[in-house]
Amino acid sequence: MSHKSKLQNYFSSGWTFRPDEYLLKQRFYLLNVVVALGFLVVVQGSIYDALHERYLVLVADMFIFFVFLSGSLFLRKDKKYYDVVTDINALAALLFLNFVIVISKFEDMEFIWLFFFVVTFMFLKGPKVGAYWNLTLFVSLVLIKIQPFYPIDFTSLQIFYLIFALSLVSAITYSFHKVIDENHETIFKQGQQLEAFNTVLEEKVREQTEELLSLNEGLSETVEKKVTEVHKQQEMLITQSRLAAMGEMLSMIAHQWRQPLSTTTLRISQLQIKSMLEEKGSDERDELLEEVSDTLVYLSDTIDDFQTYFKPDNKREVVNIASITERAKGFVRARTDIYKIDVVCQGDSEVSIQTFPNELIQVLINILNNAVDVVVSSNPVHKEISIEVVRSDTNVSITITDSGSGIDEKLLERVFEPYFSTKSENGTGLGLYMAKMIIHEHMGGEIFVQNSKEGGAQFSITLPLDKKD
Repeated sequence: MSHKSKLQNYFSSGWTFRPDEYLLKQRFYLLNVVVALGFLVVVQGSIYDALHERYLVLVADMFIFFVFLSGSLFLRKDKKYYDVVTDINALAALLFLNFVIVISKFEDMEFIWLFFFVVTFMFLKGPKVGAYWNLTLFVSLVLIKIQPFYPIDFTSLQIFYLIFALSLVSAITYSFHKVIDENHETIFKQGQQLEAFNTVLEEKVREQTEELLSLNEGLSETVEKKVTEVHKQQEMLITQSRLAAMGEMLSMIAHQWRQPLSTTTLRISQLQIKSMLEEKGSDERDELLEEVSDTLVYLSDTIDDFQTYFKPDNKREVVNIASITERAKGFVRARTDIYKIDVVCQGDSEVSIQTFPNELIQVLINILNNAVDVVVSSNPVHKEISIEVVRSDTNVSITITDSGSGIDEKLLERVFEPYFSTKSENGTGLGLYMAKMIIHEHMGGEIFVQNSKEGGAQFSITLPLDKKD
């Protein structure tokens, strides 16, 4: 340990002080400084007392130094004993000064200034307590002079001189301690204010940081949402472009087919008229011609339906729900006939709503095609798809139920997600997603799916009724 560290350790009594113990630290330093000065005073006083054979004073010197040194060493055990030690030191200093004055002559007090250091002990607990101890000392000096039991060599003027000298030292020490206390109090208050300011500043920084993080999260969510919306719009545009291209292609096919169909239908009509004019009875040939004529009319109507279906809707129209379901049913009739699936329409057939008919047909066709796929894959005993229309005061619901094996409960919540499909590589995962977008965004309705009591999948579409209706 260096000399500087040893000196620091002596003045601090070996303790490390917290920032809020600044004043206590200064008083520890002062106490140990006074003890060091006391050692010098005792050495000088002892030499003087020994040369002048003042042995009682020599003993008093040794006693007061022992008390001071013992207190200083005791404080190295625990800081909490500071108040007790300083009270004992102040009392010992008071008794020491009184004892020296009682047994000494004024001529022997030429080194009285050496005892001034004792006064500082009385201020080790602060200027106010030090002033009380000095007042007690001055009163004791007056009482020693006026007591009738043991006469002292000091005159009243000499006692007054001694009190005056000690008062000057006390005043200087009082001022010094008061400045220290005031400075410490100012520093302590400023430290508290700075700590409070730092706390407020940290809180503000924390709040601003949380606000920025929240803003960043919100911004990220907004960007992600916008990107998702853009992707959805792109998907819808791609789908609409494909539909438009298919519509143009079907228009060309319809143009090419319509003339042969019209010619064939006309020739059949001519044959039927000729047969009627010849007044021949109906035979197998006439029945066959009738069937061919009906088939050609069906083909012509189908072409018209497809052309209407692929024609974009610019505005809402008032349409009958039954006619919409029948048209959707017609689009999938070829598949249902092949797989011998019964499509049953039931419920209110008179209800009409104001909506986009082609888009609604698109949704119904998508659900019906999915239902056909499920029924074919599960191959139940009775193959059926039911379409039920139910009207209430404010809306109309269209429920499509199949007799298939239903949808896994774990997958029900994901049915309307984009790119999710249960058809492995055969499905795009956009059909039901587009259906949901059309019902929600364009028609202001709701669509959801569940498994029916019989076990098949059940899609329900709810659309608001027209206000006039």
